[in-house]
Amino acid sequence: MKNTIELGMNRSGMATAPRLAPEALQVPRLTQKTQGDGTEIAAERIDYCKSAEPVATMPPPGSLKELATTTMKLLKGEKAIVLTDKVGERMGFERGGVRLYEALVSKLEAYGSWERGPTRQELEDIYRDELRHFHLLSEVLEALGADPTAVTPSAEVHDVMAHGLRMVISNPAINLQQSLEAILVAELVDNDCWQNLVRLASGYGEQQLANRFQQCLDEERVHLSRVRNWVSAALSNDAFNDAKKLLQHVEPWVAAETPKPISRRGVPAGGKGRKMRGHGGTSGRGKRNGNGARKHR
Repeated sequence: MKNTIELGMNRSGMATAPRLAPEALQVPRLTQKTQGDGTEIAAERIDYCKSAEPVATMPPPGSLKELATTTMKLLKGEKAIVLTDKVGERMGFERGGVRLYEALVSKLEAYGSWERGPTRQELEDIYRDELRHFHLLSEVLEALGADPTAVTPSAEVHDVMAHGLRMVISNPAINLQQSLEAILVAELVDNDCWQNLVRLASGYGEQQLANRFQQCLDEERVHLSRVRNWVSAALSNDAFNDAKKLLQHVEPWVAAETPKPISRRGVPAGGKGRKMRGHGGTSGRGKRNGNGARKHR
């Protein structure tokens, strides 16, 4: 791929036309100065926030099952709708992730890759993972008795956040390398939010559900590490004409075998029913630390 950092006819700075710089500097002097230090606009923002309607609300229970679950959780001092809200958030984000990776494949075809950069197969593998996660979350919402077509408050907020990512990746002037930096932002958010789902499900005592979420989190960690390495290789190649120079090490879960697809029972497809460990589980090989990674003895 062609180096993205090149000299050109960028005239955004005054140094390209020093004789005209004094004229440009006249504009601030000709503009009427405002009074104050920002206190009034801060007060206006606070007033707007206090009077604003919620960005969205949770839909009422869509079934007797969801109503019963909600009631039981409330009797125990828990809010079952928090889990439903966050599952809806991830489902919307994963659906958006599918579209982002579809667009990345087009960018790959248009711009090409680089040494140690992504291949079409690798991008399509992540695309399929994102699509499978979307379907899994839809099934989870149905199992909880919720409506998977409803937009929850957290889903609405994350869709607004993701708007900028879609704008970057759909822009034809932004190449694959630059688009991957947007995907890196998405994968960072995705990893933390899947970890929150694992913790929520465990907190509600839904350990089988937490196991399924943990498998998705393990796959998302692979996605994040791959994107990081692709971006580092591109940056290293731009700066040093050596794609390996910035790649000091590979994340441990990338070197390991890629997680297998998830079955509805929470075990890898093709597995023999091996009991899966939820978030914070232990094994003879070591314990998980706060971010879910293993600490080996």
